[in-house]
Amino acid sequence: MNKAILRERELNDILTFIAETLDISPTDYERAVQSYRAIGSWLEDGYQDGAYPDSAAKPKIYPQGSIRLGTVVKPMRECKDAAYDVDLVCELQYSNVAWSSKNAMVLKQLVGDRLQSHGIYCDKLEPEGRRCWTIEYAKTAGTGFHIDVLPCVPDQANWQEISYSHSNNPGTRPFLSQMAVRITDKDEERTPQYTWSSGNPLGYAEWFQARNTTFETFAARQKQHILESAPLSPDQSPIYKSVQQIPNELVRTPLQRSIQILKRHRDIRFKDDPKHKPISMVITTLCAQLYEGEDQLITALLNIVTKLGYYAALTENRYATLHESIAQLGLVQRTADGKWYIPNPVNPKENFADRWHEEENGIKHARARAFFGWIEWVKQDIEAALQNNSPQQLRALLGERFGDQVLSEAWKTYEKAHSYQAQSLILGTRRAISRFDVPHRQVPAWPINLTYDVTVTGTVSCKGFRPQQFNSDSRLLPKHSSLRFEARTETPWPYKVYWQVVNTGDEARAVSCLRGGYYDGLIEKGGRVREERTLYTGMHWVECFIVRNGVCVARSGEFVVNIQ
Repeated sequence: MNKAILRERELNDILTFIAETLDISPTDYERAVQSYRAIGSWLEDGYQDGAYPDSAAKPKIYPQGSIRLGTVVKPMRECKDAAYDVDLVCELQYSNVAWSSKNAMVLKQLVGDRLQSHGIYCDKLEPEGRRCWTIEYAKTAGTGFHIDVLPCVPDQANWQEISYSHSNNPGTRPFLSQMAVRITDKDEERTPQYTWSSGNPLGYAEWFQARNTTFETFAARQKQHILESAPLSPDQSPIYKSVQQIPNELVRTPLQRSIQILKRHRDIRFKDDPKHKPISMVITTLCAQLYEGEDQLITALLNIVTKLGYYAALTENRYATLHESIAQLGLVQRTADGKWYIPNPVNPKENFADRWHEEENGIKHARARAFFGWIEWVKQDIEAALQNNSPQQLRALLGERFGDQVLSEAWKTYEKAHSYQAQSLILGTRRAISRFDVPHRQVPAWPINLTYDVTVTGTVSCKGFRPQQFNSDSRLLPKHSSLRFEARTETPWPYKVYWQVVNTGDEARAVSCLRGGYYDGLIEKGGRVREERTLYTGMHWVECFIVRNGVCVARSGEFVVNIQ
């Protein structure tokens, strides 16, 4: 494994730990859920108490936004980490509403009055916001959050029109569009102050989950990790007693981690220019549409920012120069009048870039240029991190981009998880991670001089099913399946191929079948193929070594197989 691949893998790990540091912990997540469920119950009970005259039923209460999508990061205000935002929808059950300014005001006030009537919430309730009512919670163990309650009503007529006029759009299928709502919108500088806007937070969450294609790949392993590592609750009992109790909202795929990294990078970059800070819905939507199922954060992130960068040509209306990989996607468009269009995938009437065309301080399309300038910054920062030969300089770069305190916590976690100092970035050797440090694993028998690359792909075949490719350290595989590993290398011929096979666990140990030696591959493809069977529960791995003239010139790194 050459130094470039090594740096990419380790940068992937560091960025992952940065995202974890920014993320909401299981303890804080459960505290937020408990709080918003209590608010939801109070709002629902308002139906029985007559708080919503002539309402057909209890209001529907559900979370929306980053806490539901799994993209939450601790926000920044005035250059400091602030409380987490928790978004809650209160969908009052009124039908055939006349979309008047007065009705928007009345609906908004019904929800505000209900919250104000609670003995505790009345003291936590902030002044009326543009769309939401906000309840601020005090910090617990250094972490605070506030809950934004969004009043709205169903919008059946609008979803029928959307489904009909955009029938070819997968985001506007009837079962998604029927979740559309009308939201109250207050602007004191506008006459009238209250208006209505369209939205579909529930439909958007369903659309996002469909785009999050690797969720199942990561869910089982991450939930098991959360179960084993989550701290105890205040009464010293486990937060979760089984994997089944762990909510899907705590699972993070490379798509979700990429969004978290980009949101934090944006917050730091635009801390002195909040007016031009790209909104989270633009970042989340474009990332989800460009995600191609990558199983590593760094790979997904590079793919996303590279393709987004191609759209910068539109700032000069250069459609002809759009890269072929994104030309047909139409994710970012310029309209005939020169304006910009980034549609909400579940409500194409809503344009996330409706102000990108505005001129500010003599700069045309100021927000568009700010967005693409920021994307270029992200690309440059990733390239600088991958090319950096000094751990001290790397820490300085990442600390500047993500915050010194965040980077410090993430770096400590990184070093602890890998059981070695981060100086391996410049040593060019990948020291054994603790879980791979087992006594029966044999050390390489050849001198190591890694000058070429070798990668391994895995295929699993279960009885009665077609072979399927699987990723390293991914989903649990059933016992008695057939495995086929194939290595690809740029090493010039001639060379020899060796496969190290290591298994672990009580089952293999009980029958004296712990392996850690080196084996030949199949004759086909010069030994670059190795076949195995899944026999014992636990974590196992294979690693491919390319030996040329008695020297190991390439090694793949551990390809981990998890067996049920």
